[in-house]
Amino acid sequence: MDFVTFLSRLYGNGEETEQRLRSVGYTTPQSLSGLTPEKLSAVTGLSLSHSRCMTDYAREELEEEEEGAENLLAGIEGVGEKRARLLRKRGLATVEAVAAAEEENLARMLKVPKPAACRIIKSARNLAGWVPGRGITAEEAGVVASEALMEESRGKKGVKAPSQSTDSFWRFG
Repeated sequence: MDFVTFLSRLYGNGEETEQRLRSVGYTTPQSLSGLTPEKLSAVTGLSLSHSRCMTDYAREELEEEEEGAENLLAGIEGVGEKRARLLRKRGLATVEAVAAAEEENLARMLKVPKPAACRIIKSARNLAGWVPGRGITAEEAGVVASEALMEESRGKKGVKAPSQSTDSFWRFG
């Protein structure tokens, strides 16, 4: 159950409240937390007390999300609470985002030397289970191409797919 559906059932009139919220684009804790109870009441037709409960709940949910993200970021070696807040403020709210950051940009953002930024990125990549990409070899390209041809030929009537198996390559290659 998503956020709006939950709130609509908890404090509103169910589907009617949900439809009204969705029609004006209030579907996330961020969008609802910035509203006044009066404005929300005008949109949903709910009482001020129910609207206040909805906006308070949205603010609490947003705070919990931010705290959770900061705690995850603080798990990166070299990132404490202060740096976690700074990273979130600059748009790097997840461990994966830090893992994908460029060394120079991160060093500039955190005002740390490049080797320190490199260690932070490496730690984030370890936490995220990140595997660096690599190029595809000519042999792998040939296997992928032959698999694509087999798939294409299976779709055509009367054309027999090649009987060669490429499983051994992927298992041992």
